[in-house]
Amino acid sequence: MSPETSAWSMPQPSIGDAVLFAPDPNSMNRPLLGLVVSPPGDSAVTLAVLSPHGMTVHSGVKHIDDPGWKQENHWHGLGVWDFAPVTKNIRALMEKGFKDGRQSPVK
Repeated sequence: MSPETSAWSMPQPSIGDAVLFAPDPNSMNRPLLGLVVSPPGDSAVTLAVLSPHGMTVHSGVKHIDDPGWKQENHWHGLGVWDFAPVTKNIRALMEKGFKDGRQSPVK
């Protein structure tokens, strides 16, 4: 593992976040819609990916900016993800103090 790989940390999505998925980074210009379906790991996520042909589940999907998938061959073929534009917009609003619609626990 290179120093670049060990210093990089994956952006942390939440369950239900909309993401873009591609089988490989070279096809990210034609992404499919994915949803994060389980708590993310340290370096990969599990996605339900929607296509015109149905839904498939992909595990071990690395973020497109992760330097590790480029260096470790066993990650090739599992696909890459990035936040969908709508998710990026919601996250930007939340950073500015807007609420995300979740209710606070009742005390």
